[in-house]
Amino acid sequence: MNGATAEERKDNIEDKVIGILAAHAEKDPGVISLDDALEADMGFDDLDMVELVFSLEIAFGLSIPEEDEKRLITGRDIVGYIQERL
Repeated sequence: MNGATAEERKDNIEDKVIGILAAHAEKDPGVISLDDALEADMGFDDLDMVELVFSLEIAFGLSIPEEDEKRLITGRDIVGYIQERL
């Protein structure tokens, strides 16, 4: 992402998050909205959330503390959180 504009970095993060959400929800990325609630709209349970956070940590090379996981309600929350941390 070196040399990329802030908008390009945001788009890259959004695309990556959508791909991860789609893989965990077993859905086509085209039907994933960043505004979908992970639990209410996508049906993620506690185990799904643990697996999702682990995938995000690996994909973005960061550690997400347990207390921060509660902030991750939608895909857009995830994107914002990752932007803050990178």
